Amino acid sequence: MKQVSEVAAAFAKADRDELIRDILAAISCGNSSEGSLWARYYKNQGLTFYVGTKADNHLCAEAVSQDTLFTLFGEDYDFQDEDACTIVDWMLAQK
Repeated sequence: MKQVSEVAAAFAKADRDELIRDILAAISCGNSSEGSLWARYYKNQGLTFYVGTKADNHLCAEAVSQDTLFTLFGEDYDFQDEDACTIVDWMLAQK
């Protein structure tokens, strides 16, 4: 699928600090019960992330499943700032 490859290419170009910053923005005030972590790619804005139950446009891909978030943090877990590092480290380990 073209949209997944564009998201994957943008992810591959991002450095760890960018990913942490962007994922921190996505999980701020969020909870693991709200859904998966999705990566969204905009041609002019780059890669962003959000927590939700489905893709919200054609250039989205599931970055971390809700089941994986449950494994990493537990069900109904309120994300903390430092959790962005844990998520990024897990994502990078999957490459």
